[in-house]
Order: sequence, then structure tokens, then C-alpha cells
Amino acid sequence: MASMSTTEVEELVYKLEQLAAEDLPPSILNDNVLRRKLREATQSLNTAVQWPSDSVHLIAYGALYSSMARVGVDTKTFEVLGGSTKPMSSEEVAEKTGVDPVLMKRFLRFYQSFRWIKETSENQFTANNVTKALSPPGGTGIKYYNTVLNPAFTALPEYFKSHGYKNPTNPLDSPWQLGYNTSEHPFVWLQSHPEHFQLFMSWLPMEREGLPQWLDMFPFEEHVARETKDETVIFVDIGSALGSQSIALREKYPQLKGRVIIQDQQHVIDAWTPNARPGIDAMVYNFFTPQPVKGARAYYMRNIMHDHQDGQCHEILHNIMAAMSHDSVLLIDDIVLREVGAPWRSTMADMNLLSALAAKERSQKEWYALLESAGLKILSIWEYAAETGDSIIVAKPKEFV
Repeated sequence: MASMSTTEVEELVYKLEQLAAEDLPPSILNDNVLRRKLREATQSLNTAVQWPSDSVHLIAYGALYSSMARVGVDTKTFEVLGGSTKPMSSEEVAEKTGVDPVLMKRFLRFYQSFRWIKETSENQFTANNVTKALSPPGGTGIKYYNTVLNPAFTALPEYFKSHGYKNPTNPLDSPWQLGYNTSEHPFVWLQSHPEHFQLFMSWLPMEREGLPQWLDMFPFEEHVARETKDETVIFVDIGSALGSQSIALREKYPQLKGRVIIQDQQHVIDAWTPNARPGIDAMVYNFFTPQPVKGARAYYMRNIMHDHQDGQCHEILHNIMAAMSHDSVLLIDDIVLREVGAPWRSTMADMNLLSALAAKERSQKEWYALLESAGLKILSIWEYAAETGDSIIVAKPKEFV
């Protein structure tokens, strides 16, 4: 492609400014593919035109972004702006949040410079889509990462240097232990720290808010739940946390006959019980032990396998396989990394797992190798969120294929 002329670039800048200044039309916002292409193209352009010092500053200040976002969440600054129907001055926001007016003006000046809020005129601010994303309930994610994971992230340079830049594989010797100065496994540590555990449990079902969900793509009724009866176990949600996916299944198929069972450890089931939903049974279960529910139509695991090394995955898989029948399928809901051009949300998830659990996201080749070695055959892979690589991997024991 020939280089664009200065005039053509100026015309492009004008069009982009016009597009950004207005509310984007539904033709863009409702088209996930077009929306993603526009986002990635503008991000690539932004990177291409940065001065070297821009790049250094934008990357080096990463910890500041997280902390300043947390300040905005804690003071309800984003919530106040997001709930206003008209622009507000820094003094008005300060009054509603209880923040010193001079300090609030500095906060708002920072937030507008990174487009987290919109500055409409001198000392007049309003919400944009980022402001609303950081308002409840989205602010929970800011609290979670800033509180729970930042110590492990901060420990990464020292950890890699002290371990000779070897790929971590031991969940008891990861950046988490260094960051928290503990010898405990993260999941054990969380149980004895209620505030951190609550943030973890609250953020899990919200982590992919706004993205396509697996039930939007995967034809569950056709592939799993044909000709079911009331007593048929149609869905065993292993390591379910607070049952968000089982709830979604019941809501999408309210007339579907059959039992839905969530399984998790005692403290998680205890947290579920006060808000239990009808049509969903709860069971205390550790997936490193034999699966007690036999012959279910679907055994489902969301973001479980990526927490564990291959050897532990084999244990989990063998326990499930022993309970499966000819009519059963295994549904693994996890990221499948692309070999080329992996999206940033999936690579961030990979580093998240490395930091906390010495674990990893897997590529398609790695998924095939893992399941084949466990005695399973992958029947299909349904990618349902291109932004993350989230996919449903459908598998059966080889003996049943």
C-alpha cells in the first residue's frame, strides 16, 4: 500500500475525532467483529505514532493506573459521574464524594487525560463508557486486581531473576508466595483472608461481562439435553464457584427437563446456600477425588484446568472419565490460545496464572496433547469469544467414540 499523503492523514484524523466525539452508532457497537477490528486498528495506530518516551512512560506507569483506578472506585468518583445526567464540576464531584476539592480536581485532570472520563469544557466533566465500566459492579475487578493480585505481579521481576528465568511449574513456589511472603497455596491462603476471598468470589462471574457467553454459541439442547426426563442429570458444574454458569443455563432453557448440580468445596457451597436458586442442586466435592455423580449428560468445568499442571489435570480428568457413560460429554470451558496473534486479554490471563499459580493458558496443540494423553478424544472446539479465545472443548473417552 502506498504511503498516505499528509492531506489524507489529516482527513483520517478528522474522521476519527468525529467518530470519537459522538456516541458510536449501534451498527458498530452491536457488531462484535467490526467493533473489535476498529479497536485493534486504532490501538495499532496509537502504538505506531508514539514517541519513544511515550512508550516508556505509558508502560512504566502501569502500577499507577491500577492505584488511581482503585482511588476512583473507593471514592465513588466514577459512580457519581456515571449517575449524573449532566456535566459536573470538580467541586460538585468533591462535595458528593467527600474528597478535598483541590485533590479531586487533580484526580479528574488525571482521569480525563487517559480518557477514563470526558472533559466537556473547563472544569466540567462527564462519564464515558470507561467511567461506566469502572462504576458498580465493574469496579469490583479493579479492587480484585489491585488488592489480591498486585503483590504477585510486583514480585515478578525478583521471582524470575532468583529462579534463573525458568518457567514456573510449582504452585507452592510462584510469584504469589514471594509477593505475600507465604508458603501456602493461593487457594488455601484466600480461605484464611475473608476480604481477599470475597473479592475473588465476586469477580469470578463478572470477569467476562459484556463478552459473548458459551451458551450463545454452543447448542446445548441439541448436543447434550435431547429427550431428557426430570431425573436425568443434564449438567454437573464442577468447581462451580457460586454457580453463575448453572444459573445461566437454567435461565436460557427454563423448560429443559433434568437436574443441574453445582459442585465445589464446603466453604464455597456455604457461600452459595443463602442465595441458592431453584432447580440447581448443590454438592460438596473435591475434583481430586472420584466423581460421585454417574452417567450425567455433561460434566462441565469453567476455568479449572488452566489452574493446574498436566499431571494434576490427568487426575481430575480420570475422576470424571470413570463416571462417564456413552451418553456423557466433557465440556471444558477455557481459553484456547492462538499460535499466532494471541489477543491481549488471553496473554494477560496467561501471565495472571503464571503469577498466582505457576499455571498457564494452553494452545490448541497443548489441549489436544493433554486430552489425548489422558485417554480423551476432542470432538470439537467452539470458540465463543474472539477477544479472549474462550472456547468450549467437547470431549469423550476414546472408548466411547
